[in-house]
Amino acid sequence: VNAFIGVNVYYAQYIMNDDSLVGNLSIFQNIASFAAFAICTGIIRKIGKQKIAISGVAISFIGYAMVLLNPTSYAVLYIAAIIKGVGNAALSGVMYGMLADTVEYNDWKSGIRAEGLVFSANSIGQKIGSAVLGWVLAAFGFVSSSAAQPASAISGIRVIFLYVPLVVFAIMFIILLFYKLDKEYGHIVEDLEKRAKRA
Repeated sequence: VNAFIGVNVYYAQYIMNDDSLVGNLSIFQNIASFAAFAICTGIIRKIGKQKIAISGVAISFIGYAMVLLNPTSYAVLYIAAIIKGVGNAALSGVMYGMLADTVEYNDWKSGIRAEGLVFSANSIGQKIGSAVLGWVLAAFGFVSSSAAQPASAISGIRVIFLYVPLVVFAIMFIILLFYKLDKEYGHIVEDLEKRAKRA
């Protein structure tokens, strides 16, 4: 997700030729995220992390797909930013909770409690995701020191902005369908408590 936010800068500068667009899109997206995040935190216990995460991925997918209708329309980009903000908030709102649940699951399954490893891996993954954007742009021939970019770099920016997120969110949607800790978590915690008492 960090990489997709980062590509906004390049899309605004080299496709829309409007540097101010980045800040405006961020405002629209952040306002939507704050509002959606407040709602998500209030309903997590009622519907579960999986359903919220799946909803967030689906909403984000819609936001990114919407841009394909007219990739250079300001109205479309702003509306899409709002939709993306809602989707990202839903996903972000449960992501760390889901990671914490996997710690409990691993402890229950293997007897190894690895909070540090799990959250460190997540942090490294986010950093790699941001770095990948630069690597992919470089592969398309992007020259960071140049105001004018080759046609291959412009095509690369379009691909990363318009199509890559759709593939990533589709994969995430499929993976989340197999997430089952919401149903098992109560039993897992209860079992871990019993083990602790016996120990």
